[in-house]
Amino acid sequence: LRSLKKGTARLAFSAWEEGIDLTVLPVGINYSSFDTIGKNIHVNFGNPFTWKDLDHAPANGHSILAFNAILKKEMTALVYDMASDDHAALQQTFRNPSNSSISKWLHIPAFIGKYLHAPLYLPLQSFFKKRFLHTGFYDSLMIASLMLLYPIYLFLIAILLWLCFGIIYAAIPFLLFPLLAWCFIKVKHPFSRK
Repeated sequence: LRSLKKGTARLAFSAWEEGIDLTVLPVGINYSSFDTIGKNIHVNFGNPFTWKDLDHAPANGHSILAFNAILKKEMTALVYDMASDDHAALQQTFRNPSNSSISKWLHIPAFIGKYLHAPLYLPLQSFFKKRFLHTGFYDSLMIASLMLLYPIYLFLIAILLWLCFGIIYAAIPFLLFPLLAWCFIKVKHPFSRK
């Protein structure tokens, strides 16, 4: 859990001063991994609070400290505190039971899916890891970039298939690629770096 700054408290007090009936709901988002494909995510919700739970004075130093103290107390209970290299704790906490009888049939489609998506995923991963891995923005930048670029990637492959084989083959990337990616996520070990 990172230290809380004054900005969140000031936004809340600003809303309360304008008469907005704001309720603050602390939320802790915990990832099984920050930089691998296929994450297990736990979202924990804390106890909501309002201005009635704080000093009723305008946003001054004392009221901001009181706000941050309540928020920190709630968030501390919501965010897991474990080392990223403590694989036993990670596996115990984020264990996701899978149906091994189904996943054994997915290995070949998963292999195909991994390599069909590699030309898009690996350059983005390399670029963002070099620049943003330890900033806290790596995962959000990867997700945003993939959301924007994945349709374009599929569209370019569809055009290539259309030009080489005909219009009917242009639908293959839109139908098959997401399914193959899903197969890869299902087969991949959740704590593997590959």
